[in-house]
Amino acid sequence: MPDNEYEWLVNQNFSEILFIIEQKRTPPPDFLLPIIGSVDLDMKGLSGIEHTLNDCIEQKSRSTVCTKVTNGDSFYSEAIEEGTKTPPISLTIDKNLSYQVYTILKNAVVEHRSEFATAVIMDGNDGKIRAICQYPIKTGSEDEKSSDETVKPIAITNAYEMGSIIKAFCMLAALENDIVTPDEIIDCRGVKETNILGFHVSTWKAHEKIPFSLVIKESNNIGIAQVALRMKEKLYTHYKKYGFGEKTGIELPGESAGYVTHPKEWSRQSILSLSYGYEIATTLIQLVVAWSIFTNNGIPVTPTLLAQPSINISSSSAKDKKKNEKCSEEAIEKAREILRYDNDHWGLQKHKKSFTNITIFGKTGTANMLKKKYDKEKNRYKMEYCKEENSYVFVGHLEKGDKKVIIGVYVRNGDHHNVYASTIAFPLFLEIAEKLILCEYF
Repeated sequence: MPDNEYEWLVNQNFSEILFIIEQKRTPPPDFLLPIIGSVDLDMKGLSGIEHTLNDCIEQKSRSTVCTKVTNGDSFYSEAIEEGTKTPPISLTIDKNLSYQVYTILKNAVVEHRSEFATAVIMDGNDGKIRAICQYPIKTGSEDEKSSDETVKPIAITNAYEMGSIIKAFCMLAALENDIVTPDEIIDCRGVKETNILGFHVSTWKAHEKIPFSLVIKESNNIGIAQVALRMKEKLYTHYKKYGFGEKTGIELPGESAGYVTHPKEWSRQSILSLSYGYEIATTLIQLVVAWSIFTNNGIPVTPTLLAQPSINISSSSAKDKKKNEKCSEEAIEKAREILRYDNDHWGLQKHKKSFTNITIFGKTGTANMLKKKYDKEKNRYKMEYCKEENSYVFVGHLEKGDKKVIIGVYVRNGDHHNVYASTIAFPLFLEIAEKLILCEYF
């Protein structure tokens, strides 16, 4: 009912008319739908933050209804009692920034003809989420059934093998254990393909003997695999310490814990695979949170979407977040130096003016995707890695003084072959980073 009609009827003092203001949750714009979520006909949250905070929102609604009952009879006066007052619910999400990131992802998906792209932006000091976006998004009309991947927050619910981004954490584990130093010379054998422990290991570019720091900067699989061999089961212990294989505690339903292959299930090849991003599956939010080790003095932050941490949350995903062990400060500083991008890096050339007095840290990851293929000889389907289909990820952060903002981007597949995250995910990271600056985060 329009406000003017409501006010007129109230002023008439009709004793036969009882006014009850029903609370209605306004649907969010499409680009916020995976995070805000949807409701059913009874205004109960079905997904997203609507589901997580459903009890809190209903309590708030009951409180509001009671204050707006006019001329009620005794039945309604007894049936509707004033509930507990609750504060307004505010999220940490920046709506304007989210729309701009959504637009960037849309353009990237169209340009590369990708399946989808998603991004997370989080404060590196306190874990406040500024944006979680993805494209495409389908709202699930009656004549168009949405796939699971386009209605859920992919960055939260879907865990994948992420490729070489994991080298950043393998490097940190090695530095923490004093197994290697940044300037130690590693023999990468001068080839793109070799055998280690009898297993085939390939890398994108042949390198000779190079410092360990360049093994990471140049993302050489042969070099990192040899260092991982020195750690053995310690590598698994450190991956778990960094939060992999565990939920982050973000206030959203359906979060995936991912997995790290346990040493009891290792094959002889597992230690090699784990060093460069296979046999370990993570969500993008996990990677972003793990990256906060490099921004938060060696301890990963707990991500949050709520501006008021005092709100009581019933969702199990936001409970029982374990306390992480602090990483070695010395190892963190060595790792940060390796992960820092020089101002003359080729990818930063056209962005130099935007990043004046801002330091960029980050790591790329390119991973072959598992596909089901039919084996004619054995007359059955099997899963194989497909070199023609890949995912591309970049996680890193911008730093200016005490201000640190982490950005994670993930692009699923595309129509380009023999390309890497450095030419797909990294430019996407830089474009989003420029929007952060325009939105005055720096």
